[in-house]
Amino acid sequence: PFDITYTSSQASWNASYDLRSAHTSSPLAIIYKANVTQETGIDWKQVHLILASGNPAQYGIVPNLTPWQLYYNQPVQSRPMMLQSKADNMVFNEVAVSDQKNIRIRGTSSINSYTQQNENQLNTTFDISIPYDIASNGKPHSVSLKEYTHPATYSYIAIPRIDPNVYLMAELTDYEKLNLLPGTANVMFENMLVGKTYINPNDATDTLKLSMGRDKMISIN
Repeated sequence: PFDITYTSSQASWNASYDLRSAHTSSPLAIIYKANVTQETGIDWKQVHLILASGNPAQYGIVPNLTPWQLYYNQPVQSRPMMLQSKADNMVFNEVAVSDQKNIRIRGTSSINSYTQQNENQLNTTFDISIPYDIASNGKPHSVSLKEYTHPATYSYIAIPRIDPNVYLMAELTDYEKLNLLPGTANVMFENMLVGKTYINPNDATDTLKLSMGRDKMISIN
């Protein structure tokens, strides 16, 4: 007897959320969910799911920036002048300088730009102990992951030039520990479903701003 382990590109998951708030002075409840889809041709029966935020097919290679070498091209020449460096045996493209002071630069990647440096990327892994049945039909299967309760500061925002409505915003600080991924979220405020929003934790800010929907009780003019 032997086991076969393989990697398939026909299985994936994306994050989705439920945001719940009782009122503007209560913390924000975040229900972290995963939509798992697979079309491997084999129905998964009572499988143990381990979901990771990393992409196993994505390279973690740091790019290598090489300088562009510029030289003066005599306008009397009929063909591009090629310059070869003795240091790294690189061939550079033409830089044409005209009397009108218009400069055109064409650069090509050298062999050094394809030098690979492997980096270990940090992933968030979700190990789910509850077995699941997921059919091989490409339809998303909702899997609950975590539930957080996080302090939130609420404020209102309006941009009358674009939209005359007033929107309620929830601002979260110190949200990095939640390990959120980009995804859509259902917003429930005062025990009512008020709409959908999008969570993008990749913004390089110290505050995560979430739109909780329009507030029909406030009108502006």
